Amino acid sequence: MDRKAAVVGVGETDYTRGTDDTPLELMLAASSRAAQDAGISLRDIDAILPPPAFVTADELAANLGVEISYAVTHQATFSS
Repeated sequence: MDRKAAVVGVGETDYTRGTDDTPLELMLAASSRAAQDAGISLRDIDAILPPPAFVTADELAANLGVEISYAVTHQATFSS
């Protein structure tokens, strides 16, 4: 790959406790807002690096309706 580019946007949801929204729904809302902030459409997204736990990059991409060429999904580890 000799040409590289990154377009970055920031999207977030309200910080609430006890919401009825699932983590996936919150990530979809934040992703849409990030794309809007970056000035791109969702179809322009080609990489997803979601936070650990909750959903995989593939699940997020499928729900956004995008085809990705790069994804990273981390497994969360919890200890007591």
